[in-house]
Amino acid sequence: MKNIFDILSGVGLTVPEDKKADFESAFNENYKTVNDYIKVKTARDNFKSQLDTATETLISDGFYIISSPEWDNIFTYYDVTTFLSK
Repeated sequence: MKNIFDILSGVGLTVPEDKKADFESAFNENYKTVNDYIKVKTARDNFKSQLDTATETLISDGFYIISSPEWDNIFTYYDVTTFLSK
């Protein structure tokens, strides 16, 4: 993996020595490596798989899954503030 300063130099950009630490700090806070991206993507995919499995299990066990538009209709129909004030 190339150093960010080598990449910048390769396209004709240089960072002054007195600004390198600030640049590197800002860069590291805002950008991640490909490996970091793959780890996050893998974790996301695992969570999605777990959610799908849990949903399938609930449905097969007779539970009904209410989707977001259905919830929106329920809360539009019933005035939640009136319900909570009782």
